[in-house]
Amino acid sequence: MLGLVTAVLALVASVLPYHRTEITADGALEYTGWVQRFTGTGLGGEAVVLVHGVALLLACAVLVAGAVAVLASGARPFGLALLATGAGMLVCYVVFVTADVVSAVSQEFGATTVGPGTWLLALAGLESVTVLLLAFRGVARTDRA
Repeated sequence: MLGLVTAVLALVASVLPYHRTEITADGALEYTGWVQRFTGTGLGGEAVVLVHGVALLLACAVLVAGAVAVLASGARPFGLALLATGAGMLVCYVVFVTADVVSAVSQEFGATTVGPGTWLLALAGLESVTVLLLAFRGVARTDRA
């Protein structure tokens, strides 16, 4: 069940802003898990689709598949393996986004604010570490039985 909650939280975080950098007096560059958007006068409001959102979607799909398989009666070991895989993928994605946000905040390019998507994604990353540990524990119990 925690795998489902983690996947939903990560997907919600992906549509919220990760960070916003002021690049002109009235313009900014805003990132989410799916879009890089220019806002302000003279910037045209252009949006560029970011491919790394697909990696998050794949990690969440594997997490959901693992949670469903664990809840199904006969697929527990396979479900635990899927949960561990999806959780590991999500942890890697969270590390990637965190590094990106820290890089944006530490540069002297413009005033950068951290958005709510980053904080929700960090929470999903912590939850995915818990899912990973619980999945390993479940696999260890399955091997002993």
